[in-house]
Amino acid sequence: MEYLRHGERCVCEIFPALHMEQSNISQHLAILKKSGILDSRKDGLRVIYWINSPEAMEILDLLQGTIVRRARDTAIMLGQLGEQAGEG
Repeated sequence: MEYLRHGERCVCEIFPALHMEQSNISQHLAILKKSGILDSRKDGLRVIYWINSPEAMEILDLLQGTIVRRARDTAIMLGQLGEQAGEG
C-alpha cells in the first residue's frame, strides 16, 4: 500500500522493491482489490494497481502513528528501567 501511495504501479515494479516473490505480492494485491481498497487494469502482460480507497491510506497513517508512539513509549520505559538498574 505504501508503495502505491504516490500513484499506480505495475506488480513488476512492486515485488523487487519489497524483496518478495511476485506470486506472493500478487496474492496480497488481489485480496486488497477484492476488498475494494485497490483497483487494477491490464496493460498488455502487465497488471497496474492503484489505491481505490483514500480512506485506507488515512487508516494506515493512523496505525503508523500509533506504532511509532508505542515504540517511543517503550524505548522511554526501557531507558528508565536501565537507569533504575544502574542505581541498584
